[in-house]
Amino acid sequence: MAARIRVVKSSGDMENFDPNIITTECVEAGIEFWTAAEVAFEVAKQVYDGISTKELQETT
Repeated sequence: MAARIRVVKSSGDMENFDPNIITTECVEAGIEFWTAAEVAFEVAKQVYDGISTKELQETT
């Protein structure tokens, strides 16, 4: 079983990284689905356990 990557939210809470959240936010911002999915895929290759949401936003 693969280890889960956790993201630290601004509140200090931790949640599992979910690339679908990135895809959804990109689509809501007007990006086409397949482009948004590619962005999420590229971000997923760069994340590490304990990354902050701020760092994730800077990555995208």
